[in-house]
Amino acid sequence: MIYVEHLSKSDYSKKMICQFLKEVDSLFIDPFSNHVVLEDYSKKINDLGDVFVAFNGNDNVFNNMIGIIFGYMNNYELREAYIQGFVVRKEYQNRGCGKILLNAFNEEVKNRYENGKIYLTVDKENAKVRSFYKNNGFVESGRIHSNSKKMVLEKVV
Repeated sequence: MIYVEHLSKSDYSKKMICQFLKEVDSLFIDPFSNHVVLEDYSKKINDLGDVFVAFNGNDNVFNNMIGIIFGYMNNYELREAYIQGFVVRKEYQNRGCGKILLNAFNEEVKNRYENGKIYLTVDKENAKVRSFYKNNGFVESGRIHSNSKKMVLEKVV
């Protein structure tokens, strides 16, 4: 059974985020560690963002952590949220864990914004990830990303 928790803003959450990102960093096409110090980045997303983690079972201990999705839901004027990062451990991929995490993020955005939008950036060449998002209601937004290798997707919730 997969259990999802919306993390509180605490030192323990920051450490959990950092440790998990270190363990799964290589799963990103462009690892976060190439651009940021993971300890500092974990503090930033813990303090300013919304973080959801998936656990295998009801015990929300680090050893059972199988996935994470995080982003920002602070654009109240435009009712927009942005998914900054999303990863599921390799051995749990293609088993519905990502969909469960994404749905948790979607529901939180829905609760905050009526007719809100979620944005995210994907690599144009990553057909598997683009297909996952398309199957979960995301479409090309029409926004131009500053990196020509990336595209912006959106979903109305």
